[in-house]
Amino acid sequence: MRIDLNIPLKEKQAYMYNMLMSRRYREFLFYGASRSGKTFVIVYFLIVQCIVYGANCLVLRKTFQSLLDGMLSQTVPAVLKAIATHNKLSSIDVLRVRGVKFCRYINSKQSLIFYNGHYIKFFSMMGKNSKDASSKYDTILSTEWGHIFADEISELTWQPISKLYSRLCQLLKDDFPNYMLFALNPSLKSHWNYKRFFKHEEIGTNKSLPKSITDRFFVIKFSMGDNDGNISSEYRATLENASRMDRKRFLEGDYYDESEGEIFTCINWGKLPDWESFRKLLIYIDPSAKDTARNDYKAVVLLGITNNSVWLIGVYAVQGSTYEMLEGLYDLYMMPPYPPDIVIENKQIPFDFEDTITAFEEEKGVIFPIEKDNRNNGNKFLNIESTLEPMFRNHRFWFNEDMRDTEMGDLAVDQFINFSYSSNEKDDIPDAVAKGTSLINRYKITHDTENRKISDIYCVVDGQLIKV
Repeated sequence: MRIDLNIPLKEKQAYMYNMLMSRRYREFLFYGASRSGKTFVIVYFLIVQCIVYGANCLVLRKTFQSLLDGMLSQTVPAVLKAIATHNKLSSIDVLRVRGVKFCRYINSKQSLIFYNGHYIKFFSMMGKNSKDASSKYDTILSTEWGHIFADEISELTWQPISKLYSRLCQLLKDDFPNYMLFALNPSLKSHWNYKRFFKHEEIGTNKSLPKSITDRFFVIKFSMGDNDGNISSEYRATLENASRMDRKRFLEGDYYDESEGEIFTCINWGKLPDWESFRKLLIYIDPSAKDTARNDYKAVVLLGITNNSVWLIGVYAVQGSTYEMLEGLYDLYMMPPYPPDIVIENKQIPFDFEDTITAFEEEKGVIFPIEKDNRNNGNKFLNIESTLEPMFRNHRFWFNEDMRDTEMGDLAVDQFINFSYSSNEKDDIPDAVAKGTSLINRYKITHDTENRKISDIYCVVDGQLIKV
């Protein structure tokens, strides 16, 4: 049967689709409120490209579980249903073209292949471990793509994204150009997407991008009003009662900066002091017993204390396996010129921790001197706020400048800025930092390369280090 792909779109979606079909631009950034209809029209565009122009398209996000929970379970079925309904069919499953199903999933929903053999591949940037992630990434770099769509790019770093531009080289019918497409609920203004598309800066150098590149940018904001009729009043009410930062991101669809946190209103960045300036170094591990993308982060933080300040020297957090957590621990452990103490919260130790760390230590040729933290820290939110907020406010807690504009640095800042009693955002890094800080603040250790000893005992009062 003849397929009519001209499904009805909302006014803003139609405008966006026309811009995509205009061939005037090469990079597109679609940002705005949650459920505002931006992803729907991008998926629709990719389907049209596969069928009409013979494109093979790549869709990627940080984790495959996020794709399953969102795009693959909601957006793609909604677009396919709209195509079926527009063609007066009860379901896309009954649509046949020359006896072949219109589309079908293969490889556990990793690809959606159409009757003409062209397809959309769904890809996650995060693997089971760093080796697995690298291997998977190499496979997509060996393929020529018609279009690439990176969703929720606030979760993604620039380095792997930048390499994908070279793979936009599939020849399409009628010389249709190759596109790089991005979408997100707005992020911190320090994120690479804001710098590239709004400040027109080259990532890493902060130099101005050539006009020949920025003239090919198309940026558009979506609001909930652009998708009226498809958003329930209950969902809107939920967002209206969310934290200030969640309202800004998901309801208003606006970017935010480091001064807009509800509790932590200032992120203090500084050049890391010489290692000899630190009286004590401590790695604190706040593990999650589960290892999927839906669960809490396994957070590892490297803290150091000088005479008057605590520093967040390094951080690693992953919604993944115990092995991945240990990879981050190893990197932080090897960072200073002398071994830091290591403490792990005992309550949430994963069931496979002992077996995994034994194998990991043997693989790396290292033994981690880990102590268990058996304290009852009470209410998590109160502990984070009371321990850290005065120190942030009084410039007694500093972030290592080397973490700025890195994946883990951005994640740490994002969790602190979004931390509030009414937010559902993850707060595993602030939790690990608070627990580690409460330990490291209990004493000041004089560092001697041959003889380390406890010299003075300190406590924290309203963000100030007070000698006992």
